Amino acid sequence: MRARYYKGPTARPVAMAPAYVGASSLEPWRSRIAAVAQLAAWELPYPNEPSLEGDDDDHVFTKQVHIMDPYHRGRQSLRRLYAYGAASSNSSLRQAEAVAQMADWDLLYSHNGRAIESYEVARAMLEDAASPASSVEQLFAPPTPVVLPAFQPNPLARDETRPATGYIDVAFEITKYGRSRAVEILDAANASHAAKQDLVALIRTNRYRPRLTDGVFADATPVRMRYYLYGSSSPTLATN
Repeated sequence: MRARYYKGPTARPVAMAPAYVGASSLEPWRSRIAAVAQLAAWELPYPNEPSLEGDDDDHVFTKQVHIMDPYHRGRQSLRRLYAYGAASSNSSLRQAEAVAQMADWDLLYSHNGRAIESYEVARAMLEDAASPASSVEQLFAPPTPVVLPAFQPNPLARDETRPATGYIDVAFEITKYGRSRAVEILDAANASHAAKQDLVALIRTNRYRPRLTDGVFADATPVRMRYYLYGSSSPTLATN
């Protein structure tokens, strides 16, 4: 059985934390919020990149509000992963991937403009480092589209641990803001009508990392891929 995935525009992954900041002042030894608040106050070994953080992110009140907000709490965690990776001299691909995951998070919460800015930062990082074309393709144009959030298993990816019993060839477009459209079944082998319908629903209900076409994030990029079936299973729809 496949893992659970992000589903649709209203269900989003949530970074865990207690319900309110005051919990840490009552019994800090029983509350995770004390550690979360302390972590938010730590200095970051962070480069001066305005597109990766807001102008008011360092205000004390703003930090307290952000601790309680799933979007900001999750993005702060991803910022730290990038910052410590940069401080420890991770490869340009690893650093660009960390920036892309921040952009992925923005896109899941419909901060579309901010997401595209960060994707552009990640692309520029690879270009500045003279990374090979394969690194850019791995991040922004892999054969199987990146389903968000990228830190979860990709529901469209092939399971190399099991022999496939059938497949469905499908075409669709991924927009600049990670939406899918124009889903079309091209061919299939040993695939029921229900399996085809489930795959179409899976593609339509998820969100994707935008893809580079000729060096730019186009308004829409066509994708063709083969989805593999196993035993009597059908595609598992995202459920959070």
